[in-house]
Amino acid sequence: MTKTHPAWVLVSIAMWITYGQLAGRGYWIGAGMVGTVMASVIVAADYRRGATKVMNSTSLGYFLLEMLIVIFAGRDFMQQYHLPIVWGIFAIVAAVTLVTGSPFTMDYAREQTPPELWSGPTFYRMNMHLTIAWALIFALGAVLGAITIVAGHVMALGVVIPSAGMLFGFIFGSRYSKRFAADFEAEASLHTKEIETMRDVARP
Repeated sequence: MTKTHPAWVLVSIAMWITYGQLAGRGYWIGAGMVGTVMASVIVAADYRRGATKVMNSTSLGYFLLEMLIVIFAGRDFMQQYHLPIVWGIFAIVAAVTLVTGSPFTMDYAREQTPPELWSGPTFYRMNMHLTIAWALIFALGAVLGAITIVAGHVMALGVVIPSAGMLFGFIFGSRYSKRFAADFEAEASLHTKEIETMRDVARP
């Protein structure tokens, strides 16, 4: 597995900004098509690097679903319900990865953590906590999106606050993971000792 190049992060951000701009102007099919193409490129790049990510695949799935909803339910329906739909999908997927014991943040943490630590309790515990935080952020976005349906204030409730939540998620993730540095070092040291012991036993 090779580490994700920072350029792909920018592509992901550009994908959602472009989608938002087109959708905001009522071009729902066009927004979905552009999102699908860009998400497909990102997912394909992940696959080639052996680093597929649940959330990138979820983005692709959402764009495809969005076009189907527009085709069968109409643009007005998507305009009214798109915020709870998109945030709800990501919240559900995050929750599923928690229930199945495969927190989605592991997809990103593996690129910054030595492979020998992936199966350790610290790696799993850290990513469970991080994924719970993101699941709550996504759920908040879905709830606020639902509120906009009856109360309006789309910019504040549907854009500003959820965006602030996303920013908090990135900052929290960066800082929170540092708390586990000592635990990771202890596990790495133990792993090294185990290897050395196995080598000593294997010697004639």
